[in-house]
Amino acid sequence: MNSRVTPMRTSVQETHTQVKEEHGIPPVILQDAGPTSHSADEKQLEAIQAIYGPILTFMKLGGLYFGDTCFKSLGRQPTTLTKAKISVVRVYSTAIVVSHWFSFAMSIVSLCVEGSPVLESVYILITFGMWHFQSAILATTCLVVLPLNKEKKSRFEKFVDNLIENRVDLSTLKSYSKKGLILAIFIFFVSTVNVLAAFQFMPNLTIAFYKPWKNCYGLRIFSLVSVIFSCIVWLLPTLFFV
Repeated sequence: MNSRVTPMRTSVQETHTQVKEEHGIPPVILQDAGPTSHSADEKQLEAIQAIYGPILTFMKLGGLYFGDTCFKSLGRQPTTLTKAKISVVRVYSTAIVVSHWFSFAMSIVSLCVEGSPVLESVYILITFGMWHFQSAILATTCLVVLPLNKEKKSRFEKFVDNLIENRVDLSTLKSYSKKGLILAIFIFFVSTVNVLAAFQFMPNLTIAFYKPWKNCYGLRIFSLVSVIFSCIVWLLPTLFFV
């Protein structure tokens, strides 16, 4: 049966090929777009890593981020060591955020204890209260929105997926991000020097100078460190809007 059918099929194929050649119909070549698409995703991930990787690394040092800083590991199962590192950094980040809220509470308590006999003290305490309240809100938001963890997709991870899916051109943003990070680090060092100078020469510009914290030197150190960390809160998240 096969010996009869095969010649007929061959004849039909030859006739079909001859008709295509006579009418100038080009052959259809099917290409596999899989490797090309995968390569494009890799390049997009490298660009995203160059833009946001350094920012997230510095934010992790400032206690504003506890997730992974390597975007190439997205979608992979975390190892036991990775989970342990993220857990340690999460505890550190939580402690930093709690310290911002505690500094805000210190300013409110001092404002209630000091009362309003000295108008200058009231203005200083209100300013500190507003500063630490906004720092605490921003730091808390960063911990909720940004982390790249495997438990649940954060809003930032959804944003990264959208960048990859839509093949957004990130060449200009990469340049702006690098310059913005350098500028933010410079401003942070200048701010830190100013805070240290104020702590030394103008002690009334710290929350711990006022009642009921006035006689506790440890709280003065805590207040100083809290203000320095709040500078990170104000500087680094701004780079996401460059």
